[in-house]
Amino acid sequence: MLVTSGLAFWVLVLLPSRLQTEELRLRHERSLAEVEQLQAETARLERETRALEDDPWAVERALRARLGFLRPGERVLR
Repeated sequence: MLVTSGLAFWVLVLLPSRLQTEELRLRHERSLAEVEQLQAETARLERETRALEDDPWAVERALRARLGFLRPGERVLR
């Protein structure tokens, strides 16, 4: 009887708690990885913003790459 009660307690109380703890640990790890990725993206965007504010060549490179701008007389070779 005692073994059955102990087993029932483990199945009904401890096992769900253990599974929930593991799920929360995995969610936490995924969240930390996402935060790390977002911090890296933020740093990249901040560098790009500073370059666009301070470097005229960065502005020209961005215009050419993103919008296909050309200087007068230039042609695109494909």
